[in-house]
Amino acid sequence: MPKSFSSTAIGLIPKKDESHGFLWSSTTEKKSSHWASWQKVCYPYQKGGLKVQKLQDTQNAFTGNLWWRFITTKSMWSRLLSATYIRGKNIYTLQAREYDSRQWKRLLQRRNIAN
Repeated sequence: MPKSFSSTAIGLIPKKDESHGFLWSSTTEKKSSHWASWQKVCYPYQKGGLKVQKLQDTQNAFTGNLWWRFITTKSMWSRLLSATYIRGKNIYTLQAREYDSRQWKRLLQRRNIAN
């Protein structure tokens, strides 16, 4: 999922230049209080937060799970990816190409973190 989508999907997450949502109600025309920082909203209940999961962290976890399934199973999905992108090359030295899918590029990024 693109970062631009993940930062607006919930409506709680502030953009870099502006804040919005029910916890952040400032606009360029009107200033108001910010009730909590995004970092504090993501704290667990026990620490006074709302236990909101960061979308980027969730996406990284799911991508890591997909990478693990790709390298450990011989499912139809992993065979399709292998035939489409790897074609007999070494997966650990393979570089993303410009025309590769966004998902494949994310898997390759996760490969670098997982290894």
